[in-house]
Amino acid sequence: MLKERLIGWARSGRGKSQNEPERSPAPVVDTPVILLKAKLEAAIHYMPNSGIVYMNNAKSGCSSIKTSLWMSRAPETFTQPHAKGRSPFVHTLPRQANHVEGMERAEVFTMVRNPYARTLSAYLDKIATGKGGPAGKHFRDRFQITGRIPGFTEYLELLASDTPELIDQHFAPQFFTTCHAFVRFDFIGHLENMTPVSDWLNERDIGTEEFRRHATNASESFSDHYTAKDHDLVRELYARDFEAFGYSDDPAEQAPVRPANLPDVPKSNLTDLVKLYASEDRAVEEKLLDRLAVNAPVLDQTYLKLDAGVMDEEELKTLRRGFLSGEDMSWQIGVRLAEMMDEQGRTRAVERLNARVAELQFPELASGER
Repeated sequence: MLKERLIGWARSGRGKSQNEPERSPAPVVDTPVILLKAKLEAAIHYMPNSGIVYMNNAKSGCSSIKTSLWMSRAPETFTQPHAKGRSPFVHTLPRQANHVEGMERAEVFTMVRNPYARTLSAYLDKIATGKGGPAGKHFRDRFQITGRIPGFTEYLELLASDTPELIDQHFAPQFFTTCHAFVRFDFIGHLENMTPVSDWLNERDIGTEEFRRHATNASESFSDHYTAKDHDLVRELYARDFEAFGYSDDPAEQAPVRPANLPDVPKSNLTDLVKLYASEDRAVEEKLLDRLAVNAPVLDQTYLKLDAGVMDEEELKTLRRGFLSGEDMSWQIGVRLAEMMDEQGRTRAVERLNARVAELQFPELASGER
């Protein structure tokens, strides 16, 4: 009965608007999607009373979008789009939880970009320079790269070896960085076709700043970097992006060939996640988890419960035993468990968990193949 009530609630909504866009079925995934609190927090950009939630998508015009939103509401405080000090955006989940009523009424949108151009742009900006700020450092640390710059093919091969939703936002599939699998979008714009984006924002009294890509000339550099193998790697790594956002996997076709999919998922998913991560009330958390299990079944519910801190000690013990004994779980669950054990000073437990994580992350190392 509970499940039937939740499904009925999810489908009823607040009544379909006359301007409601055409929607596609909710995405189906082969393995549950792992949502990290830090990535959700980094994606959500909401200004109180703005009527807009922007799901940030790196390397897809995010600087110009954030500038446009900021300048439309608080131009006197503007410094640069990624600054947080005087930013009008509510950046943390606990603070966002204080604005869920406004977020529930707000329209949700994002911007996407052709995967071929986007991944090359990220490489040229964050990897080929040998610098690339935190994103470049994270990539080098993640793959233990020191004293050299990986070529474009190696870069793609390394990304393809990782868990897609856990890759740094500059390199990860947009399907994961935008939370496309479980967020109800009202509009998804394409960087290659800015007129509809400007029109949509202007209708909401948001003037559009000049949209400039970073000076990587990614779209013009294909012949200098891409090989047939590289095209195949991008098709595989970003298969969901091509499908979800209306791009052809033909590298000669840079512009979108159809509108992006707008999944028919409940509006409440985004704010339920915000409330879950911000809550300290176990009864409220359990209710939200029950609702998300029905309304966002693509999410890895075990990791969500762990990451949100909704497990008692006995549940954590059972999960640790299962992870260490080889039960089928994501290595990221082990990472989170190790972090929790480290906070408690349990060095031996951390060592065992990290050893198991390493086996799952790099099976070729464990088997002596590399």
